[in-house]
Amino acid sequence: DTQREFLEIIVAAADNATSMVTAILDYSLIEANKFEINKEPVLLRNLCQKVVHELDVFCPKHRLAVAFSPEIQLVYADPSRSEQVVRNLIDNAIKYSDGGLVVVRGEKVADEVVVSIADQGIGIEPEHLNRLFEKFYRVKNPKRAVSGTGLGLPIARQIVEAHGGRIWATSTLGMGSTFYFSLPLHQDHDVEVRPE
Repeated sequence: DTQREFLEIIVAAADNATSMVTAILDYSLIEANKFEINKEPVLLRNLCQKVVHELDVFCPKHRLAVAFSPEIQLVYADPSRSEQVVRNLIDNAIKYSDGGLVVVRGEKVADEVVVSIADQGIGIEPEHLNRLFEKFYRVKNPKRAVSGTGLGLPIARQIVEAHGGRIWATSTLGMGSTFYFSLPLHQDHDVEVRPE
């Protein structure tokens, strides 16, 4: 049992190091204007369910759920970059809450899909909300140290904006935070989509 715990710590540390290196490399590409977005029709509901399924194993104190409006079919987006945004936002929701429900919702609003990731965490002070997407800006968690580079949200912003979307957050202290991003709906519904 002790060996298993050590193994889990090693795997978590390796994942953390990989995430940090990836974030730094991604931000270097953004700064050099070499960040590529390869759009295609994507079933966003399936993509979100995949990320939730993968992360669910690592957060026993949280319950993760996905709820998408049935009319949402396809978005026109880069699947791996969209997954990166969803993963980052869910990961933040887990890091900044001690447990509880994290819900990923998708709703159709005009000609775009708005995805929200809501947690039941500590919330964010109003003066921090506008700065969350700045490079290296991090909100301190008074209850525990949270690892990261401070690049996850700025990279998410760059990805979403490169798709023609928006990203923003709302929060209530002591109640939790909700992060939102929008992506354009795919207009050609005749295109076949490979299952993910």
